[in-house]
Amino acid sequence: MANDIEKLLNEIKALRQENKKLNNAIKHKKFGLVWMDVPEAFEKESVNKIPLLEEKKDLQIKSKNKYANEPHILFEGDNFHSLTCLNYTHKNSIDIIYIDPPYNTGGDDFHYKDKRMLDKYPDGKVVDKDDPLRHSKWLSFMSKRLELSKNLLNKEGVIFISIGEDELANLKLLCNQIFKEKNFLGLVSRVQKRGSDLGDYFKPTVDYVLAYAKNKTNIAKFKIGVDESKFKKIEIEGPRKGEFYEDSKSLYQSSLRDLRPNQKYPIECPDGTFVLPPYKVFDEIHREGEGRWRWTKDTYLEKKDTILVFKKTKNSPLMDQNGKKSVWNIYTKRYLKDAQKKGNVPPNIFEEFLNSEATKELGELDLSFSYPKPTSLIKHLIKITQKKNNIKVLDFFAGSGTTGQAVLELNEMDQGSRQFILCTNNENNICRDVTLERMKRLYDPAKYLPTYKIKNQKNEKIKNEIKSLKEKLKISVVDEINEELKELKELKKSYPTKKAERLSKNLEEKYQLLLLKIRNLTEKIISKKEDAKEIQQHNKKIVAEISKLEKKIINLNKPLDFSLKYYAMKFAGSAISHITDDDKIAIAYNAGELVAISENIMFETFKNNYSQFFINSTQEKCLAIYFDEDLDMLDEFKENLRNQSTSIKKSIVYMFSWGAEDYSYLFDEFNLNIVVKPIPQPILEIYKKIYKAEK
Repeated sequence: MANDIEKLLNEIKALRQENKKLNNAIKHKKFGLVWMDVPEAFEKESVNKIPLLEEKKDLQIKSKNKYANEPHILFEGDNFHSLTCLNYTHKNSIDIIYIDPPYNTGGDDFHYKDKRMLDKYPDGKVVDKDDPLRHSKWLSFMSKRLELSKNLLNKEGVIFISIGEDELANLKLLCNQIFKEKNFLGLVSRVQKRGSDLGDYFKPTVDYVLAYAKNKTNIAKFKIGVDESKFKKIEIEGPRKGEFYEDSKSLYQSSLRDLRPNQKYPIECPDGTFVLPPYKVFDEIHREGEGRWRWTKDTYLEKKDTILVFKKTKNSPLMDQNGKKSVWNIYTKRYLKDAQKKGNVPPNIFEEFLNSEATKELGELDLSFSYPKPTSLIKHLIKITQKKNNIKVLDFFAGSGTTGQAVLELNEMDQGSRQFILCTNNENNICRDVTLERMKRLYDPAKYLPTYKIKNQKNEKIKNEIKSLKEKLKISVVDEINEELKELKELKKSYPTKKAERLSKNLEEKYQLLLLKIRNLTEKIISKKEDAKEIQQHNKKIVAEISKLEKKIINLNKPLDFSLKYYAMKFAGSAISHITDDDKIAIAYNAGELVAISENIMFETFKNNYSQFFINSTQEKCLAIYFDEDLDMLDEFKENLRNQSTSIKKSIVYMFSWGAEDYSYLFDEFNLNIVVKPIPQPILEIYKKIYKAEK
């Protein structure tokens, strides 16, 4: 009983201190987001330890291509620790971050481990809707992760965050605080489903995507592609001969009524008449209530011979010099190449990236996951940034691995070398059974997709049925006659239209024979009309059956070739504030994978008790780590370095150092391009900043 009272008093004392801290923050903070910071607990093995990485070689995916791009990366572990590691390996290196964090709806989507409540909830608990600290827990959780993620973005980097309405307002203020309001790029509403039976006042059919830049001044405008199907016409003359264009936009727009003195002038039409937009006086003085052209007169004079198009119409809005409705309207050409170069700024509402599409994608891979996003959404976000196809894309709430698939499919589409980094915990075996499994099934569906064989057999059966049905399609005699008739009518066009001219060229007799053939074939078509109708109905039924069967064909993903490295969190040393010499030795020994990722040289060749060697995918770079505090084995280490592949063009050597000593002089004898760096001090310096900030 006494212990319970003492425990309760301690909790009250802690709450009073937190309340005092919050009140002080409110007094000093004039505008912004203030919440009660709820301390987060992590796994027992991570307490007072340094997060490092351990490769799980049995879980890697090996490309079939000897000269494949550098491998993609999958981190298993709490994303706070993953982001800590990435602050060493990828600081200022990430081009795009996309995350889909818990929406904190008060349902089962957000689980939090409150450090103050570990006795009662050692594994944490779901944050429900009536939790008084519901929003504070979520903000405590998100703030530290977003702070770490900001460090990863390069100077042109952007971050996209999917979120629901429960935390939208809080997240916006939090991002203004972390990324700064001046770097806000936009808020997009995404239609996630077409209909809903939920809601008391409005049906919940949308969620949101927040976009921020590391530095907005470095970001190019976002663009989406143009609809190429609109550009059906081909230029037949001039310097742009052969180019596609469209001419649907008129030079006069009825909405343009504001006074512009240099945008009212007559234009001469092909028949010699002059036209103006609706006017009161036929002159070049623009009056209130008169229409005007889209172009200034100078622009018109510059472009009138190249991109103006005159079309006859019964409904022209233009007036001629006599005050009558003109028979002409004037349009401007827009060339496909120009439109593609200019692009279109994307709207702030996405209507085509539905959650049902994501569920279908996972279903095709025999996987299921709660609230997945469609790959089309991630691909769209990547493409609108107009970044090159060799960027690094990070998702530290990777879940089902949608971002990974999106990047792989973009690479397949344009032969790019984008690299994804996915981070997720392994709660309920998510990382291994869903995220990794998705990647494996994309890599080799025939091997890893359990139902591939059955689905493929079904598809083959359906395709054979379709083939049999197509063989039953009948060709009507009328169709054959129509083809012949079409050819004759085309031939008729080659004859002079006037009889006198045909007679002068001795073509009249041939022309009359041609007309006779056309008449005979036309009569034949009429006589066979009933037969043709019967065949048409027969074919219509078969085409309908084929259409039904085609819808039953199961989509089987095309294999995607890539490499992937799988890393799990491991911990070494002790609290960062009390690092001992033994800790430094242990960290150096266990930091090989961390260093390899930072250098993007990730294929281990061998490791012994004092060193570790890696090469990159093209075998042009070598990474050598000497992690023993003694230099007794240095000569052997150098020999191993010499024995690396003869194709090595650059070697990077990490030498154990108690501080930041320069050991490059030890390798002066090498006629190689060698860079020498210390270990583990640079890692510790970065980690010290992170854990100091957390305090």
